[in-house]
Amino acid sequence: LLGMPRVFAHAHLTALDAPVMATTFVAVFAAWWAAVRGTWGAAVVAGVAWGLALQTKLNGFFVPFIVFPWVLIWARKSALKLLAAYAVAGPLVLLALWPWLWFAPVSRFIEYVAFHLGHYPVGTFYLGKGYLIAPWHYPFVMTAVTVPVGVLLCVAVGLHFAGREMARAFRHWKEASDPAGGSGQIALILLALLVNYLFAALPFSKKYGGVRLFLPVFPFLALLAAYGLSRLLAPPWPAVRGRLSAAQWTQLRVGVSLVVLALAWRSVGLTHPYQMSYYNALIGGIRGAERAGMEITYWGESYFAGIPFFNRRVPRGGTVWVWPQGYTSLLEQAQKGGLLRADIRLMAGDQPRPEALYGIFQNRAGELIGCAGLLWRTCRPVHTVSVGGVRLMGIYDQEALQRCRSLKRKS
Repeated sequence: LLGMPRVFAHAHLTALDAPVMATTFVAVFAAWWAAVRGTWGAAVVAGVAWGLALQTKLNGFFVPFIVFPWVLIWARKSALKLLAAYAVAGPLVLLALWPWLWFAPVSRFIEYVAFHLGHYPVGTFYLGKGYLIAPWHYPFVMTAVTVPVGVLLCVAVGLHFAGREMARAFRHWKEASDPAGGSGQIALILLALLVNYLFAALPFSKKYGGVRLFLPVFPFLALLAAYGLSRLLAPPWPAVRGRLSAAQWTQLRVGVSLVVLALAWRSVGLTHPYQMSYYNALIGGIRGAERAGMEITYWGESYFAGIPFFNRRVPRGGTVWVWPQGYTSLLEQAQKGGLLRADIRLMAGDQPRPEALYGIFQNRAGELIGCAGLLWRTCRPVHTVSVGGVRLMGIYDQEALQRCRSLKRKS
């Protein structure tokens, strides 16, 4: 899983996306375990696990859409226990762990859901066009171009064998309809992928920030990739049967697995620490993504690379213009943590005022407007951060900022 660069990057952030990815996976696994055990205790554990997912982020609400269709097909004997546990334990855990709900549970819960349903629009640049809500295919395309190709090939093999397993299961239902069996596990993985992707692809679902809003799909993609690789290497292929000993075949399997992992980790290492800017070979890497009109970076991860430059070059009490305004909070936190000099003043706004000595902003197409857009297109930065030959961030000096103001006045 951490061989996927985007997932690796999100795992380092103080945000809700990676935790809800983890709690969603744990909740689905706990439901499978409860279906296998068939006891009230296991069902309660599953209900608590769902409550933890609920308490983490709104994506936790998708878990029942995964669990109960699967239970009704593969584990009907456990359906009532799980339903009761979800109905009681889930809401109780949510309420117990969120003090904000204690004083007005119903009205505040409605307020919470309404906030997410009416979330303020966050634009994204996708395939050369800006969107407030990207098209339905955004999560599928983003997965296809941000997961290492070797992992995607294993996923494709996994889908092939999973399809064959599902066909066999429905032909021989009595033998295959066991929640602990291979077909039951595969069906749960496929259903988890389907539900998470469908909710992310709905016409009114918010789609921005790369893969982060549908991050819960990736543990299940990793499982499918592992299944594909294991099936591919399970029996000796006819071409080598009889030519390799059991020990040699085992060595080959281990070697191929290590190569796949090494290639995935190479993708993580080559973009470190900017894995949220990773694009795979299917789109031509980050250069191809830029040509295709994809967002190159977001969330300001490259701003921290400007801190050593500012500490060296900004005079005492000097001012730095930060665009967009919200990213000033990143550098303010760096000041509180002692990384950025406390005497450096941070300025926000549509354009820099005359006292600004430097300006900093990132290569996110939807944000390259106004003064930032003029600077990016017409001026050479004094400091940059690049991945694969593509600029992620630029710092501009006072001369460039003054030129920007003069061009704005003329226009």
